[in-house]
Amino acid sequence: MGFKKLLLFVCDAFVFYGSLALFITIRYPNDFLYNWNLHYKIFSILFLILIFSFYAVDLYELDYWKSKADLFSKTLKVVTINFALAITLFYFFRTPIAPKTNLFLFTFLFTFLFLPARLFMARFLRLTLPSKKALFLGNDKYFQKISDFLRENPHAGYKIVAFAPTEKIKSADKKIKIISDHEKLFSFLQKSSVKVVISSLNPHLTKESVSSLYNSIPLNIEFLSINKFYESINTRVSLDTLDEFWFLENLAKGEKKIQGMIKRGFDFFVSLALGIICLPFIPFIIIAIKLTSSGSILFKQTRVGLVGNNFQIIKFRTMVKDAEKNGPQWATQNDPRITKIGKFLRKTHLDEIPQLYNVIIGNMSLVGPRPERPEFEEKLSKEIPFYSIRHLVKPGITGMTQIRSFYESTTEDAKDKLEYELFYIKNRNFFMDLKIILKTIHQIFKASGR
Repeated sequence: MGFKKLLLFVCDAFVFYGSLALFITIRYPNDFLYNWNLHYKIFSILFLILIFSFYAVDLYELDYWKSKADLFSKTLKVVTINFALAITLFYFFRTPIAPKTNLFLFTFLFTFLFLPARLFMARFLRLTLPSKKALFLGNDKYFQKISDFLRENPHAGYKIVAFAPTEKIKSADKKIKIISDHEKLFSFLQKSSVKVVISSLNPHLTKESVSSLYNSIPLNIEFLSINKFYESINTRVSLDTLDEFWFLENLAKGEKKIQGMIKRGFDFFVSLALGIICLPFIPFIIIAIKLTSSGSILFKQTRVGLVGNNFQIIKFRTMVKDAEKNGPQWATQNDPRITKIGKFLRKTHLDEIPQLYNVIIGNMSLVGPRPERPEFEEKLSKEIPFYSIRHLVKPGITGMTQIRSFYESTTEDAKDKLEYELFYIKNRNFFMDLKIILKTIHQIFKASGR
């Protein structure tokens, strides 16, 4: 967790327990300590649930101040859901406190205090924790890509103030210092307030630049390759900057056996539990499919899995019968082939319930790259470099691209999708999987699937 996110968490904890103290003071003015001891343990469970909920709806992603309406909307959704969960918790498990009045009063106080506190923290983080000043070393193509992103996303915490290009540039932002002589880099860094140097250069081919940067080590400046920097601000890699050595350095170490066993055990038992939970919905889904369109209930299709092996994926049918009579084609946004009930099933991810069987038998994982069809796989492998690397891990029901409702209808879309998938493959761990699952749950509640 970054420093800014940690501050937000501390602020949330302060508001939560402050609201609890205020509520107890109002409700039980003559016996505060007794009632504090009675309430704080059970409310701490509610706090943990609340924090997971905030995490799932991106309230720790540091860009919520782009829209106050979005902050209000997300907060009210989370508070409402958690209020319902709390009522359930109090009624199904014996607790020595009165749930209705207490929860209502506490929820009102927390919401009333949380919203202004978050808005204050947004202003505080922007004013007191200014962006790190950065120098970009490399060519104009990468510079424009990074600087445009940082300009649109000031919460990322970086601001490019200088550019040391490797070739002549036609035009430049007048607010950015241009350093054309790389031998003068050290002199500039000495005098400037630059804290980060981002480089897209091969250090073995740029002797003057490396010499200047080497001399700058005592200046306590952070040096980042463009790959590392791009990953840190985008949660994706940049295919344009990768070479074979990047894959050897980051992906050739293989998956640890213990980590693999934990993931497989988690996949199996969670899929089994979800399957049991979803059983009551299945008859209604079957009836809805049969009443609204002709054709089979289940949809089977060949997909490419681990190390390129094909398997049969199983889903509830969401398209009209003979949807691909003219040949294989990508699904698109507002695809006319999707039935009315199919749109609902896709948005709520209910069409993917049968895929739990794929996870249980080991063809898929709960979290991983989206499995592609062999017909598209062959084409994409020829057009996109390193495409087949995505098969180093099992495909997943959900993943980095699925939680973004990613539509893949062109080769360029597939390339963007691969950048997210490579980031996942490189950085995957149990907590990342848990985060993606939480975001998927949020998608299901707001019906934003694809």
